[in-house]
Amino acid sequence: INDNRLWPERQSDMSNRPTNLRTALIAEATALIEAVGHDAFNTRALAARVGVTQPALYRHFESREALFQAVMVEGFAEFDTFAEQVVGDDDPYG
Repeated sequence: INDNRLWPERQSDMSNRPTNLRTALIAEATALIEAVGHDAFNTRALAARVGVTQPALYRHFESREALFQAVMVEGFAEFDTFAEQVVGDDDPYG
């Protein structure tokens, strides 16, 4: 079954590849997890969506779990930035 959410076509134009592959992998993994869910997520689909091989992905993350951890860390960092903007200087805990 070729469901583009799970098995998107490989990018053919490698010139569009981001210079910071780790950042691109985290961003695309976040989007893919949001689209298909944690259980359906797989690194083969992620590598194809970013336009790299699975070994290239695993040079940046030693495991699927390490990738999930990086996605969570990035998500918490984004939330922290958002919370600081909302609360501003009136943070009762800061």
